[in-house]
Amino acid sequence: MSIRLVTDKENVDYQAVADILDHFGLSHFDAATEEKIFKNSYATVFIYDGDQVVGCARAISDGVCQAAIYNVALLEGYQGQQLGRKLIDSLLEQVKGCNVILYTHPKTVSMYEKMGFRRQKTGMAIYNGNAESLKWMEDTGFLLEEGYRFGDNYYERRLANQRHLFGDRLTESDVRLYVTLVRFDCAYYPVFRLNKKLLRDYPNLWAYARDLYQTPGFGDTTNFAAIKKHYHIDCCPSNEFAIVPNGPDESLWLTPHGREKLSGK
Repeated sequence: MSIRLVTDKENVDYQAVADILDHFGLSHFDAATEEKIFKNSYATVFIYDGDQVVGCARAISDGVCQAAIYNVALLEGYQGQQLGRKLIDSLLEQVKGCNVILYTHPKTVSMYEKMGFRRQKTGMAIYNGNAESLKWMEDTGFLLEEGYRFGDNYYERRLANQRHLFGDRLTESDVRLYVTLVRFDCAYYPVFRLNKKLLRDYPNLWAYARDLYQTPGFGDTTNFAAIKKHYHIDCCPSNEFAIVPNGPDESLWLTPHGREKLSGK
């Protein structure tokens, strides 16, 4: 393996660049268009293994105070070796002194946080895409739902028109959310003082939680007594007299939820 970083935009195998970006779903242009895009960018960097392009990144900038990073991609066999950081470091050096905005895939947000990037609340975007592509961007986390406002309950909104977090099919995300929801009213609300609202105050979330509870593998493995003992006694040393509440009423979890009507939407 002979790794080197190149910032020169000339004599680059832009077909390889196009293939890499297409592979990760970051861009779907042909080689000639990618060449135009990279050559029109303020800063570029390519990672080579010998003569083969295995990674790339670019930034647009006014060269004075503002810059934005795009198209950071590195083939799988070269990940985990700090090469992605080298791509970013090279771009940051080329736009040194600028405020930098980073456009990335939702799955890599935590990686960039480790590099010093911070999330924004006020970023806005207009995308030149059809309804199908915009829906994909919402579902994958690139875009917040239209009309979304910070402070809204995201899950309450998301579950208004679909049975589970990602449609009709149960996923690991539903399992992970369930273990929080099932503890909320009986433990988090009273013990941790997370008492703005009960789970039951969110119609869609409450129905969704009951739907999961009534699904084999969920309710039949949920032990409310053990949950309450753990949080009210084991995690609460100030509970001098080991008081464990009788409620909430567990039978409410077996009431009809009506979520089946959302299947197939």
